[in-house]
Amino acid sequence: MQRVQEMVIRLTRAVATAAVLLMMAVTVVSVVGRLAGVPLFGAEEMVAFLCVAVVAASLPYCQEHRAHIGVELVVRRLPPRWQRRLKFVRDLGSLGLWLVMAWAVGAYAVTKWRSSEVSLNLGWPEGAVVGLLAAGLALTALLMAFEFIAWLRRRDA
Repeated sequence: MQRVQEMVIRLTRAVATAAVLLMMAVTVVSVVGRLAGVPLFGAEEMVAFLCVAVVAASLPYCQEHRAHIGVELVVRRLPPRWQRRLKFVRDLGSLGLWLVMAWAVGAYAVTKWRSSEVSLNLGWPEGAVVGLLAAGLALTALLMAFEFIAWLRRRDA
């Protein structure tokens, strides 16, 4: 299970990195092109789609490295027994929320795909972009589930 998690993290980190680099390249080419009088057609759409890819691919990495914001001012003052109980409820609730978000965004992606909606300028299928976001949410939920199960299996849980 640990190897799968590491592979997912490496893959999503590579996708996010590539998307950021492509965003930078598109922006530079667009700016230089405007200065030369030949702007890059659809640059705004490309950057917006790449931004979705960055977010979708960064979510699993943030989950694995606990890079999200947590407020623990009150929880730290509680006894360890109550901290564990709150962690159980918080993690289970978070997992449920991420699963619901992944399902809802996935259903929206299917709807967009079936309606054949495309972007205004480039004509790229919007369902694919929304599907990428749904995949990022689902991978994050999967990592959360792995971590939750591992936490339950530890003796100090």
